[in-house]
Amino acid sequence: RFLRTARSRIQMGQTLCNADSSRSHSAFTVSLCKADGACAIAEVLAKLTICDLAGSERANRTQTSGPRLREASNINQSLVVLGRCLEALRWNQ
Repeated sequence: RFLRTARSRIQMGQTLCNADSSRSHSAFTVSLCKADGACAIAEVLAKLTICDLAGSERANRTQTSGPRLREASNINQSLVVLGRCLEALRWNQ
């Protein structure tokens, strides 16, 4: 149910390099939990996070302009910020 809802919210756009370029990010976390007899979560055994990132494409290669160029710039900027966050997490482990 959750994946169907998420799939319906994906933003797609056409570029010169890709007819179905993802224009949105999504992240899912799946937790494997151990439950006690009363169906309450007693312990989290593992977590798996899955990320689907928007397409990062070079503007000169895709020949984008106008709103699509601004969108690509925003996507690229968000990927840079995500990279910085992941680097900070790595150093703070």
